[in-house]
Amino acid sequence: LLQLRPPTAITFDLIFSEPSQDSGHDDVFASGLEMHPGAITGTSAEDLGHLSADATADSVPGPFIGNTPALTRLTGDPSAIPGQDFALMPIPKLAETSLTGFVNVAPAAVDGYRRQVPLVIRVGSGEEAQVYPSLVLQTLMRKEHLGPQQVEIVLGSAITLHGEDHQWRIPIDESGRMTINYRG
Repeated sequence: LLQLRPPTAITFDLIFSEPSQDSGHDDVFASGLEMHPGAITGTSAEDLGHLSADATADSVPGPFIGNTPALTRLTGDPSAIPGQDFALMPIPKLAETSLTGFVNVAPAAVDGYRRQVPLVIRVGSGEEAQVYPSLVLQTLMRKEHLGPQQVEIVLGSAITLHGEDHQWRIPIDESGRMTINYRG
């Protein structure tokens, strides 16, 4: 069915950070992801400072996390964007066959509800900081066939997605969060 009418995005809101007991299962899953260029898996910005340098070596992304490039069209202070120095990423064979999106969504301190969703997440600090799309933003980008250069981020104003026929403007606060229209 997926081959008859392939979806533009297949999103897994899970982080496949550990290999399966049977590596053959990971191979089959990676092959399936590779067949669908719109496949997206989860990743998370994490505080892994308590682990050794060897344990975190694969968790410090550069300009890419697997197949996912950093978003570079940013106006504002990246240190205001929620994030950590490390990213908990899918195992390499899955990260290489899918895009990734961050699943970090902290509940409100007052009542535990999620009233805002970060659309971008920071990994690293200072000059080394990179900004990546959340799972929600990555799914929208994939659905509309948009690359990172078509995403413009102005902290405290909006994220603008520049498509061929349409432009989307998503209001965000100074830390890249979108307010959820929530009636609780």
